[in-house]
Amino acid sequence: MGNMVSDYANGSYREIPIETITAIVVAILYVVSPLDLIPDATPVVGYVDDAAVVSFVLSQVHKDIDHYREWKQRQ
Repeated sequence: MGNMVSDYANGSYREIPIETITAIVVAILYVVSPLDLIPDATPVVGYVDDAAVVSFVLSQVHKDIDHYREWKQRQ
């Protein structure tokens, strides 16, 4: 997802709906942000909300990620 955002930001890959790139950016920001629903300092459980957010976003944008992978392989 990080590479997709990077390629989108530098203009080399724009064949992605803005909703998809927004969802991916929000998921990445949620994971790296110290402000979580469940603090990461809480053993094991602290990462459950991060995993849930990433899992949800991946389930919503998997087709766009597949298209990106195909595009990337052709490069």
